[in-house]
Amino acid sequence: VLGDDAAILGNDFHNLVKGSKRATRASLLHYFVRRKRIRPIQRGLYAVVPPGRDPNHFTPNRYLVASALRADTVLCYHTALEVLGQAHNTATTLYGFTAEAPCNAAWLHYHFRLFRYPRGLGQAVDRDTGLVDREIENTDVRVTGPERLLADCLNRPEYAGGVEEAVVSLRGFPLFDFGILETYLHRLGLGRVFAAVGAFLEQDNQRLFVPDELLRRLERRCPKSKTYLERSQRGGVLLKRWNLIVPRAFLRQENPLEI
Repeated sequence: VLGDDAAILGNDFHNLVKGSKRATRASLLHYFVRRKRIRPIQRGLYAVVPPGRDPNHFTPNRYLVASALRADTVLCYHTALEVLGQAHNTATTLYGFTAEAPCNAAWLHYHFRLFRYPRGLGQAVDRDTGLVDREIENTDVRVTGPERLLADCLNRPEYAGGVEEAVVSLRGFPLFDFGILETYLHRLGLGRVFAAVGAFLEQDNQRLFVPDELLRRLERRCPKSKTYLERSQRGGVLLKRWNLIVPRAFLRQENPLEI
């Protein structure tokens, strides 16, 4: 019934034995828990212990746990940077988006936070823009791709490890699909994020081959008044073209923008 791979089961367990009576499913679940083939994580969520692994020393993959908290979970922010191999640090808080109920949970020394999708992503087709699949221990998980990470991490750098961690990690991506990026920015509809992405791309325009026309389009969507990159920010450097006040950690020292 369980197979040989490590997996995280929620309603999937009941799907494996559907057709059985509810009492039978509950009995099977208790049987596997007693035999230590299944390790409870939280109510309704279980980790399968692969054959041959010591159940007393088996720890389920934290990304699989986060992904299984909701049926539609998409890993995002710093967690997606980690899964895509771009994060410079490993965090103990894992983030995801869901169209279901938000989640704030703890397990071992990890903290899981699932947010509702940002405004502008009300339709499923909008929510799917810029997502990518990655395989972890023979299980596919969905994560926000580079273009969405660029916008999301600059929108909420506090969920990406802070401004310095966010920009250093984002600079690790060798390229961005500018079509996906613009589509996502328009769905978010936030002038501050248009400005932040424009300022980021302007610093790396030679490496990323950023079209001048793209930068002009982003500039036209900038805030009309001076705006801080971070909501709690005080002080910083004003980037005149973008009407954006940023911490110095945002700037490439070898390629400063006009201040």
